Amino acid sequence: MLLKLENIGKIYDSNDILTVGIRGIDLAFDYNEFVTIEGESGSGKSTLLNVIGANDTYEEGELYFNGEPTSHYSESDWEKYREKNIATIFQDFNIIENLTVLENVELALLRLDDKKERRRRAKELIARVGLTEQMNRRGSKLSGGEKQRTVIARALAKDAPVILADEPTGNLDQKNSQEIMELLKYSNREWKQTTLIVTHDENIALQTDRIIRLEDGRIVSDEKNR
Repeated sequence: MLLKLENIGKIYDSNDILTVGIRGIDLAFDYNEFVTIEGESGSGKSTLLNVIGANDTYEEGELYFNGEPTSHYSESDWEKYREKNIATIFQDFNIIENLTVLENVELALLRLDDKKERRRRAKELIARVGLTEQMNRRGSKLSGGEKQRTVIARALAKDAPVILADEPTGNLDQKNSQEIMELLKYSNREWKQTTLIVTHDENIALQTDRIIRLEDGRIVSDEKNR
C-alpha cells in the first residue's frame, strides 16, 4: 500500500477558536490509482490534499507512506517527503511567467547534474504533453491550456510516485479541460503514478477510477467508478 490514512484529523486554531478541517479520515491508496476527491467548497477536500502532500500538518491519527508512519517526522523529514514523493498541479498554473516552457520544466530536473541530460529529458517531457512548438515561448505568452500542460510536464519531471492535482481544470474552458484530463489519464497509465484529483466538477470525477466524496470534513462515500 502506497498511502494509508488512519483516523486523520486536521484542526485549525485561530485566536483560540478551533475549526475542524477534516476528521476521522480513513483511506488507503495503492500504486497507480486514479482517484477523484470531490465535494463542495468547505468540505475539506483541499485540506485532505494538503495533508497528503505535507503542505499542512495533521493533529489526529496517522499517515503511513509505504508502510512507514509519519507522525514522528521532523520538518527536514517532511521536506524530503515532499521533494521525493509528491508532485503538485495547481489550479492557478503556478509557472514562472518570465521563463520559457523549457526553462520551467528544467527547473524540476535540477537533481540531474548533467546539463545535456537535463535538457534532453525536459524536451522529451515537453513533447509528451504536446508543447514542442511552444518550447521556447515564455510563460506569459501561453494560453491557459498551454500553461497547465507545462505544469503537468514539470510534475512528471519530478518522477514522484504521487501526483496531487488541485482543481487542475478549474481555470480552463471545456475543450482544454478535457484535453488536460486525457493527458492526466495517459500519464497515470504510462508512468504508473498514483493521481489524486480534487474537483467539484462531476464530469471530471466520472473520468477517474474511484470517487471519494467529502462533506463537512468527513468521508460520505468512497466508490469504485469502473
